[in-house]
This record gives sequence, structure tokens and C-alpha cells, in this order.
Amino acid sequence: MSIARVHGDAAGFGVGLAALCDFAIATPEAKFSFPEVEIGLAPVLVLAWLPQLVGRRQAMRLTATGASVDAGEAVALGLVTQVAEAGELDTQITALADGLRKRSPRVLAEIRDFLRVTDQATETQATEMARSRLVVGSLRRGRD
Repeated sequence: MSIARVHGDAAGFGVGLAALCDFAIATPEAKFSFPEVEIGLAPVLVLAWLPQLVGRRQAMRLTATGASVDAGEAVALGLVTQVAEAGELDTQITALADGLRKRSPRVLAEIRDFLRVTDQATETQATEMARSRLVVGSLRRGRD
């Protein structure tokens, strides 16, 4: 599992790093932007994944305008998991990491993999994959 710690501004690739982590915790002062348009570049690498995360219209708004969003809006858009005050940032990250360490690494890997393979699937396809994986997961359950 990966956890991003965002304390300050994240731009372009920095937003991508935070957004593509399994979890991202930011301070209220953090700002997120895609400024490539300001220097005459289309952020095509970002556009490979951003629409699936925030929706097509929001991806257009963020990349075409270079607009900066605060941490609260970043949570609402799905770029960040949660906001924590600067003095609590490390405590929140440690608590999250400690909680994850208590979980089965196999189960966490299955969750991450399922989210990845169903990202572009229809609801019907995802449900069918879930049924198949539920059986296999139940059989593996006693091995942890």
C-alpha cells in the first residue's frame, strides 16, 4: 500500500503521484494544479488516468485552465483521501499505516488488484469478476 503525504503545493506530476497512491492525506493549505497548459503543453500523461478518477468534465477544467484547487476540493474530486491539520499530518499517516499493517497483506493486495482490473469494467463485468474472486478468496482465507 502507498500513502502520499501532501504538505504544500502539488503540481502536475506531483498531483499524479498523490492521486495514484492508495491513500493521500493533505494539509488544508495544500493546493493541487496542472500548470502544464501555462507553458504550452497538453498534460496527456495526466489525461491517461485523470478522467477515470475525477470525471471527464473535471479533468477538462483542471487541465485546460490550470486552476488550483484546495485540499477540501481535492478530497471532493477524489484526488486526496482526507485532510489533516499540519500538526496532525504525521499522526494521521502513522495511524493509517499502523491500521493497514494489521490487515492481511494478501487481502490488501487482492483489493488493490480488483480495483485495478475493474477500473474500466462495466458493473456487470465487475460483478462477474467479483463472484469468481469471492470463491477463490474464500478458499485462500484459511491460509493467512
